[in-house]
Amino acid sequence: VMIMNYGCSDSGSKLIGAWSEYSQYRYGKERTEFFKDESCYIEANNQRVACRWSVLEDGRIKVEVTKNELFGGSSVITLFAVVTKDELVLDGGGDKKGTYVRAGSQRATEIQSKIKKAVEEREIRIEAEKRSQAEKLKAERLAREQRLEAEREAYAKKQEEERVARVKRQEGERAFKAGYEFLKRGLYAQGVAEYEKAWKLGNLDALNGLALHFAACKDDKQHDGKRAVELALKATSLKPEEKYYWDTLAAAYARNGQIEKAVSIQVRALSMGWIGGGEDRLKLCRQGRRYEDKGPRKCFLT
Repeated sequence: VMIMNYGCSDSGSKLIGAWSEYSQYRYGKERTEFFKDESCYIEANNQRVACRWSVLEDGRIKVEVTKNELFGGSSVITLFAVVTKDELVLDGGGDKKGTYVRAGSQRATEIQSKIKKAVEEREIRIEAEKRSQAEKLKAERLAREQRLEAEREAYAKKQEEERVARVKRQEGERAFKAGYEFLKRGLYAQGVAEYEKAWKLGNLDALNGLALHFAACKDDKQHDGKRAVELALKATSLKPEEKYYWDTLAAAYARNGQIEKAVSIQVRALSMGWIGGGEDRLKLCRQGRRYEDKGPRKCFLT
């Protein structure tokens, strides 16, 4: 680094000797030496460039570099030097400035010690930054791996839940169909057991089927109006948009002797859409009569 400086009249004598360039973290990369015969050289980047020096009338020291390999540009480069105790500054204008210290001086020893300490502190700081960066990257990698592992576990859990739900749904459908076949054949105990199994597996049609069985089975011994109402109310609360569940609730109320409620619910079921036999059942309800089930929604007067 080169700096502009101005010297006094005796700067020429102070200039004589060898000098080493220095900066915050560097020492001796460039060297220069001035001789009494006003010759000198500058050594940098494994090049030794000859030059001459002279003291100007205003006290400044002029240094003319006769080769330009170091600086580029014209064949002669002019620098200005100034000496302050054991330090020398060469100024070529712009960023062509350098600071030197007299080789072998106490100041050189102090500067080398200071630079050594600065380099060590920089290396410690750089090493600390490297460790910090490595720890940060390690933490980020660990967090990423944990996140990916959590995502994999969540995906596997979801897949397993879906598989269990699918198996449960399929088993519920199987039990519902089995229950329906048993009831159709008059095997009521087996049919009710299969319907209850299907309902425990989440099959709402089985719950509705149980309510309908206890409300309208052709076998009077199977009738249970109270239980029919309880089951039908649960079915309609779980799936209120299903008109057939309301139709079953109407039958349950009728079986339980709650005729007014049976009429109201039957009207509601019919208002939700056409239901086979619904009009006939509504007439029965209005007459205070019940009905029995002889198949899917095929109801006859009792």
